[in-house]
Amino acid sequence: MGLREDILAAQDVHVEPIDIPEWKVKAWIRPMTGSEREQFDDVVGKKGRLKLKLAVLSLCDDKGARLFSDKDIEALGSKSSVALERVVDAALKLNGMVSAGDNEKNSPGEPAA
Repeated sequence: MGLREDILAAQDVHVEPIDIPEWKVKAWIRPMTGSEREQFDDVVGKKGRLKLKLAVLSLCDDKGARLFSDKDIEALGSKSSVALERVVDAALKLNGMVSAGDNEKNSPGEPAA
């Protein structure tokens, strides 16, 4: 195989567990794919429902399959803001949108200082 094939065959999307005590579950989050990140960046430009969109794109099962679709944004929005913040914080770190050591919160899509 050539370099192109090596890159396309690389398994670079991994899942990380996250405990969400407010929901009494352990779920997983995964980094967004390049296409999903562009979709998220489009929402950032429109100042849409950023945190909910990030949660929808990142929450997954232990195999990395998304749990929610865009149709679930309203339903997920009715859940605990504390639990959603927990998911968003973990997803921001996993997607390289903030560094793990940042003490200041950046809004989604805002580069870490």
